[in-house]
Amino acid sequence: MKRYQFIYIMLGLGFMLTACKKEFLNKPSENNPTLDTYYNTAEEVYAATGYLYNSVWYDYTDKSFHAIGETVAGNMLTETGPNYDGGSFNSFSVLSTDGLVASAWRSLYKVAGTATVLASTFEQKKSTSGDKDYLNIAIAESRFIRAVAYFYLTRI
Repeated sequence: MKRYQFIYIMLGLGFMLTACKKEFLNKPSENNPTLDTYYNTAEEVYAATGYLYNSVWYDYTDKSFHAIGETVAGNMLTETGPNYDGGSFNSFSVLSTDGLVASAWRSLYKVAGTATVLASTFEQKKSTSGDKDYLNIAIAESRFIRAVAYFYLTRI
């Protein structure tokens, strides 16, 4: 019995020592895009910036935009149910802990963060692949979307 345990331990150590070389752990990603394998064409870059116009804005444009902008301005009334936090925007009794305010903040910081990451990624790609017009456009577009998100954040 001890002989088999010794053999299993030696086999285990043999596998661990051969599998723990640096080359074993430093393999490039085969499935995920990297700076070397992606953002090489204008279409790939435009597809990445297209995300800045979609779901990252959802929590803000769903109900928060109407409640914060239009209801407080007097242009509309919200329902007094749970979807609009009991009509607190109608009566100007909005607290900083209001669900729609928190949702708006979360969404706008998500937009700003995503735009910052994309701009940084495009700048890294630009430094390695040279000055390409579509990368300059994408960097400017990402910075603009980030500025819009910060603009709305200052207005809440």
